[in-house]
Amino acid sequence: MESSTPVSDNICLQLRALESENRLTRGTLDSLRVPAGSEISLADIERIVGENDAPRREFRVLRRNAEYEDWFERLFGMGVPTPNTLPFTTWTSGTPWGDKAAFGLQDAEIPFAEHLLDTLEAGGVHGAIVEFGT
Repeated sequence: MESSTPVSDNICLQLRALESENRLTRGTLDSLRVPAGSEISLADIERIVGENDAPRREFRVLRRNAEYEDWFERLFGMGVPTPNTLPFTTWTSGTPWGDKAAFGLQDAEIPFAEHLLDTLEAGGVHGAIVEFGT
């Protein structure tokens, strides 16, 4: 029997979200096919926006760590999904306050890590850098 890990579960969730977004985008484009020079009605645009609101919210929740993961991959040249753990449990993940807390933490950690790396580079410190999140 194959076992899963938080990393593999996170990757699967992200792939499902991307596949879902791709299907929605293709469906939206298909529904917009109009003759050249024709206009799309405001009612059609409002309908499409309404149809995509819930999937977009779900996609944002699934990709809530994307900024950190993308930054990490750009900096270190390898993709490592953020563990599915949070340093707080006061607010439920995916709620407005939970997202503010999670994104607020990312907004502080990313510039701080960049500052630390810049400081090491400016000081001529060479070698491997390991961050354990403690």
